[in-house]
Amino acid sequence: METILLESNDNKIYEINKNTIIKYSALIYDVIGILANDNNVPIPLYNVHSIELEKIIKYCNYHMEHPEEDEYINNEYCDYISEFDKELLYSDRMIELVSSIYYMRIDNMINITAKVIAYKMKDKNVVELRKEYDIENDFSEKNDEARINK
Repeated sequence: METILLESNDNKIYEINKNTIIKYSALIYDVIGILANDNNVPIPLYNVHSIELEKIIKYCNYHMEHPEEDEYINNEYCDYISEFDKELLYSDRMIELVSSIYYMRIDNMINITAKVIAYKMKDKNVVELRKEYDIENDFSEKNDEARINK
């Protein structure tokens, strides 16, 4: 099994199966193709913190071992989210996680994370969403009341 090293922006180094990460991350696939990377030199991921990189690695390893779940992820009409994905991706650092996933260009993980975010938002009102996502209300009280009472 050939492995490669990934380095987070807080200088933590992780080892992962090369075939696993290049299957899921278009960024790593491109970097390896361009640089013909020496497997002993870590690939720096300047926009990915170790907290998010650990989740990304767990996600890739799990889905490599359970490829049948990928068909649910790519079906936009299917609401199924595995318990593994719910637990892994439900995070207080959703913005950082989404940014890291986009940076590494992991399409399947982008799709399932969008479903997790939609699942978290389901059945919540505007006030609850503002509180959960720390969104400032930029309407005046008068405008807000008028908009709500429509």
